[in-house]
Amino acid sequence: MATLKDINIHRNWGTRPNDNTIIAGNIYYGVKKGEDYDLVQVSINEISGYYWATTICVPVNTNEEDIKKIAIEFVKTISDEDVKEYQKFLDYGNKYGWD
Repeated sequence: MATLKDINIHRNWGTRPNDNTIIAGNIYYGVKKGEDYDLVQVSINEISGYYWATTICVPVNTNEEDIKKIAIEFVKTISDEDVKEYQKFLDYGNKYGWD
């Protein structure tokens, strides 16, 4: 299981689509279709120098304490296997390029 290192909050980042559009890499916590959200990036202790691939979307103006609680719960869902796979992806990109 991964452990939270840090969070980076981007206020008023965007609006959740009204339709069934899925934005890859976003998880919505309490953000309804058509509502604005703040974007939260998390870094974990097990991966150095990168944010986790999935970002968290929370209702606009969610306080930092609540965001941290959400981030901690989210990070608990990241398995050791997830960490290994993401690290392999990052290593490959760093070795061969990100084009």
